[in-house]
Amino acid sequence: KLKYLPEVLARRKEIAEMYLEGLLGVGLPNNTEGRVWQDFIITVPDRDGLFNYLKEKGIETMKNEYPMPIPKLPKSLEYEAHSLRLPINEVLTDGEIKRVIKWINKWSASVASS
Repeated sequence: KLKYLPEVLARRKEIAEMYLEGLLGVGLPNNTEGRVWQDFIITVPDRDGLFNYLKEKGIETMKNEYPMPIPKLPKSLEYEAHSLRLPINEVLTDGEIKRVIKWINKWSASVASS
């Protein structure tokens, strides 16, 4: 599988660029230069609300909930409570990524207007 790694990384970069260009109303990753995009993590004030909304739409995301040794750092806890990992698997189609972007933007717009 190692011979496919350049293709995998290139596709993940394409997906990340679609997210970076298309997502509105969410915190986006910083320092994107040279990233390999194992994960695409956004931040939102109501992570659980967006998580549940996307789940209703059939979009699987993951919460950043890593067991950490005590004591947990306050900044880490705050980041963890507001971060959500989006699908970035290289087998996803452009249409599937556009669908994720569409529903996140609709959610962001509805939260901003309320």
